[in-house]
Amino acid sequence: MELLAFFDVAVNYMDHSIRANRREDGLYHSYNLMKVDGDRIVIRRLYEMLEGQVAALSSGALLARDSVALLDALRLSRLYRADQNSYVLYPDRNCLAFLRRTTFRPRPSRNQRRWRR
Repeated sequence: MELLAFFDVAVNYMDHSIRANRREDGLYHSYNLMKVDGDRIVIRRLYEMLEGQVAALSSGALLARDSVALLDALRLSRLYRADQNSYVLYPDRNCLAFLRRTTFRPRPSRNQRRWRR
């Protein structure tokens, strides 16, 4: 009985978490990053992702009208590609080119300077 009571509480918290992650545009946050900063906890949310919408829809936490609202919001979101009449996993984002993110300019070490003399 205690285990069943625990599961009931856990499901209630998960359902609350899903509802609390509803965004203003009607989509749901997929991931939250938590950082402990002294005696506070800071939550940072990532950009929209299709997997978060699928998770919310398949969770069973949403009422039918909430699911319809999510599907409507999804069609208006950056995740929808009208030219393909389909959805993308992640919206297009402006990111640094791969080589700019992963390459650094080597600085000569002290030993290299000595050897040049």
